[in-house]
Amino acid sequence: MQSIIQKINLWILAKVENIAQMKQIRLSNTILMDLYDDQENFTHFKYLGQRKSMRFKYEKKLMK
Repeated sequence: MQSIIQKINLWILAKVENIAQMKQIRLSNTILMDLYDDQENFTHFKYLGQRKSMRFKYEKKLMK
């Protein structure tokens, strides 16, 4: 018996230009998290020539 592993790669590019100077930013990335328990999303953010990268992992929410 063979197991089949499906992988989905999804790339989204969003650019925002001509914004005022920022002191902070809050990011959220939940794409496909409702479908896969092992989903990980990566977000790269570039501002004033500096690049920051973040990894978002699925967190199981328990209902009480």
